[in-house]
Amino acid sequence: MTEIKVKATFKGKNGSMGFETGKQYTLNLNKDKDGGISIYDINDMSHFCDYTSFITFLNNWENVSSYKNK
Repeated sequence: MTEIKVKATFKGKNGSMGFETGKQYTLNLNKDKDGGISIYDINDMSHFCDYTSFITFLNNWENVSSYKNK
C-alpha cells in the first residue's frame, strides 16, 4: 500500500461521508493493492471514504496538491 498526504477541496454532495462541499481538507490518501483509494481527514478520523480508483476520487475532489508537514 502506498500512502501520501494531500490537501484537497471536496466537491461532492454536501454531508457525504461527513465532508462539507467547498471545504478544503488535509487527507491521508492510501492506494490499495487492487488499485482502489482510501482516504481520511487527518484532523477528524471519522471522515473517511473508499474509492474504486483515482478517477472516482477526482470526481469528488478538486485542487488536489501534495502536503508536507512543516
